[in-house]
Amino acid sequence: MRWLKRWRELPAADRSLVREALLELSVVRLALHLKPLTALKRRLAPRGRTVDLPRVAWAVKSAARIVPRATCLTQALAMQRMLAKRGCPSKMEVGVAKNHKGLEAHAWLVCGGEVVIGGEAAGQFVPLEAP
Repeated sequence: MRWLKRWRELPAADRSLVREALLELSVVRLALHLKPLTALKRRLAPRGRTVDLPRVAWAVKSAARIVPRATCLTQALAMQRMLAKRGCPSKMEVGVAKNHKGLEAHAWLVCGGEVVIGGEAAGQFVPLEAP
């Protein structure tokens, strides 16, 4: 119940942002199950207003703790959708790295030349080129 107390202490704007992130993560998680990634990426188109990138990233990461299997790919796509709604163009990167188990993949989101989500591990991965 500690999360409920923290939730109630959040400003209304932050609660709204987390609710939006929960919705986007859930939509993306379901869509990734039903459609190929290329089809989802085509639907993202910027529209227009200013964005507090760290707050949006915080909301997505907070909501990802609640949504089952909200992987780095799910989080990057959800944040990309949220940014697109705000007119902020972004680019999702996917990279691979070799480890003791074989190949591992990771996704992160770049906006304005900066990694905005998924950047903690991005340096360990070699970005794949988009077709």
